[in-house]
Amino acid sequence: MKREIQEMTNPVSETARITLFQLAANGDKDAASISEKLGLTLENTQESGSSRMSEEDMIAFRIVLEVRYRTMELLAEKSGCRTVADLPCGYTPLSISLARKGKQYLGLDLPLVISDVRRIIPPMLDEKRRGAVSFTAVDATNDESMEKALSEAEGNLCVLTSGLLMYLSTSELEALTRNIKRALDAHGGCWITADPEVKVQHYSLLKVITGDRYNDIVKRRFDILREKSDFPLGENALSIHLESREKDMAAAMGFLRSHGLRAERLSVADNMPEEEPFSFSLVREEQKEDMRNVFRTTAFWKITSDGSSGPEREPAAKTEIYTAKRNGGELELELSGRLDTLSAPKVLEFFEKESAEQEIRKVTADCSGLVYISSAGLRVLLLMQKRCSNGITLTGVNETVRDILQKTGFYDMVSFDIRE
Repeated sequence: MKREIQEMTNPVSETARITLFQLAANGDKDAASISEKLGLTLENTQESGSSRMSEEDMIAFRIVLEVRYRTMELLAEKSGCRTVADLPCGYTPLSISLARKGKQYLGLDLPLVISDVRRIIPPMLDEKRRGAVSFTAVDATNDESMEKALSEAEGNLCVLTSGLLMYLSTSELEALTRNIKRALDAHGGCWITADPEVKVQHYSLLKVITGDRYNDIVKRRFDILREKSDFPLGENALSIHLESREKDMAAAMGFLRSHGLRAERLSVADNMPEEEPFSFSLVREEQKEDMRNVFRTTAFWKITSDGSSGPEREPAAKTEIYTAKRNGGELELELSGRLDTLSAPKVLEFFEKESAEQEIRKVTADCSGLVYISSAGLRVLLLMQKRCSNGITLTGVNETVRDILQKTGFYDMVSFDIRE
């Protein structure tokens, strides 16, 4: 499948390259080697459409990133778990460092990222360590996909999520949480995530660095994030905002309890490496104490199962996600199963092929067999809507899919019929 099709379906994959490049800039030699193999530069890892991150925003990003990466590595190492499942693994060299420390490492990410890291990272390990590392393309909301990817785990399992949750809709977060609960019940272990309080860290650091310019910088950051997604980011049950920290935290803990999970907050400052991160040198000396206080008052979350029975696994989805019939300038699709990260690019690839042969003015999609749609699937529908002069009509939309459309705001973007 063409790379551009996968990038159009999942544009957030670009952030994995930005993360890698900044880790290399912070002095990580393995990250620098991977970055060089990917041909990354400052220009092609900073631009986002017409916008660029401000210097202050980039400094805050680099500090949060380095602290997050180094501390998550230590927490995974100290977790007592034999296997680490990194979701999303991105291009970072965590697989290399953990394999060298005797851990089994399962790297999980989008197909586009996985195809790159499979080519680059294994040759960087010696033969003994290479067998401890594997990479698998997954959709984190897909029961079958996640179960298969984690079936290789040996002993207790430590699931890491870093830089993922802010990109998930409410329905996607619920599906991911169910899958992690099921994995912890099957293997034992824990889920460690940096994501719930990452915005609190970033915006608190921005306040320290920018002072009176804080509001302007935040607006610019929001514009960049909006370019990377057609749907609202950072608005789900595990999102904690600086202005409503206590309220959001209580709600997030309640969400996890409702899914049979319990969370422990681990102070970032108490779990950081002893050696001061390189990125701390990027702020002025008089700002450093306020900066350190940000990490004293924020935390990563260690989440475990409460022992209650977990959710049943959803039935396996149909292999064939769509059938199609062409009638001149109108394309009739019949969608079935799950339209998600793994399957949505196939639908877009087909649409692009048909469009190249003859202009498609209208798409009618029968969704009566569709059981789930992720943000990747919604993005494909939106791309088709934009390309068709007469738009797209969805028919046979069931209650589950309709609820997802409404919560993401997609409901008002297309016209469709609702099955009673």
